[in-house]
Amino acid sequence: MAFVGLVGSGKTTIAKELARYIGGTVVSSDAIRVILRKRKGDYADVRDIAVAAAAEVIQRGGNAILESDHVDAKKRRTLERTAKMVGARVFYVRVCTNLDVMLGRVLKDREPDPFFAGASSLWQGREKPKVIKLRELIRRLPHHYRWESKNSGAWFARALPIPFVATLNASDDHTWRDQVKKLAARIG
Repeated sequence: MAFVGLVGSGKTTIAKELARYIGGTVVSSDAIRVILRKRKGDYADVRDIAVAAAAEVIQRGGNAILESDHVDAKKRRTLERTAKMVGARVFYVRVCTNLDVMLGRVLKDREPDPFFAGASSLWQGREKPKVIKLRELIRRLPHHYRWESKNSGAWFARALPIPFVATLNASDDHTWRDQVKKLAARIG
């Protein structure tokens, strides 16, 4: 499984919930980045490390769930080549969330995300991890959503050339939890 969605959309939370249903192992690119930062490693290796970890899980008979954003075609090709080499299929899950909900999630975080807490920014206030997370959300927004100015305007999910096995609406807790159960039953 590989996810497509913005920062704050709920990818990590949904990946963990899905893992409970299908007996999967969540591979976190952010956790890999934190380890590399502590070891003064190169972030260029994150994708390869995550894909290798997923391949290892699959070769041991498990289900791997990559919770980082796979909107990038190059990232998907790398994953698909590796999956083919280990005899696995990749299922893509899209997580769509109302922009106000995503922004609210980022702003309400009480504990700083270790990945964003250690990243660089000119802003050095106590909200630094939130500022960095918001910056990343803004940077990636055009890849996922488009603005329509009708009726005061709104953001809408952009059509993507990815064969999704499911598109989950993570704007409210009850909706996505039900959708995860149905997805797990369908793929399980």
